Amino acid sequence: MSARNHNSLHAAINAKLAEIAAASPTPPPWQEASVRLGPESMEEERLAVYQAVRDAGSVPAEAGFYLVSWQIDAITLGHAEDALRPYEDRLEESSR
Repeated sequence: MSARNHNSLHAAINAKLAEIAAASPTPPPWQEASVRLGPESMEEERLAVYQAVRDAGSVPAEAGFYLVSWQIDAITLGHAEDALRPYEDRLEESSR
């Protein structure tokens, strides 16, 4: 997923979480942390918020599973890219 699509999905999720929080009779425990999420937020910060949303039962179980699993995938992909970068650099150098 491109960074642009990733950010637009984050924006859509943030907007939906704001909607859910506004419709709640009392502020959900994750609302404050959710409001602090922005384009530069760390994936681990998003994971913590999405876990809190899921744990609070603020979204259907399937949606909570998606949010958490998607963030775990994003974190894993980031670590894999970092770990594989030296090998990719070596391959590029050898193909020149």
